[in-house]
Amino acid sequence: MMLCLAGHALMDNRHGLIINAALTASVGVTEPAAALALLERQRRKRLRPKSVGADNAYHTQRFVSAVLAERTAAHVADVEARNVGLVEGALESPATEPARSCARRACTACEAMRN
Repeated sequence: MMLCLAGHALMDNRHGLIINAALTASVGVTEPAAALALLERQRRKRLRPKSVGADNAYHTQRFVSAVLAERTAAHVADVEARNVGLVEGALESPATEPARSCARRACTACEAMRN
């Protein structure tokens, strides 16, 4: 029997630090659902991010609506072919390149620790 899990991390873009992490079953839990659970954990700690950045896999109505409902700016890559039922301009522009490169370095560090 093979046990398969997916790892999820909530990161601070400015410093590239992992501030929350979770393991979920690799089947049945979507990345946006796991991200919402990580954000909910932060809210229970009374920590509310000003913005959330995500790639185009997170451009779903449920994820974007939940983030915006918490008065958090959603920096989600827009998928033009996907209609999530939001008003024009509801999504913020994607995160800046320095923040993405910082997150990329942190992901590389996570991979190095795992191996």
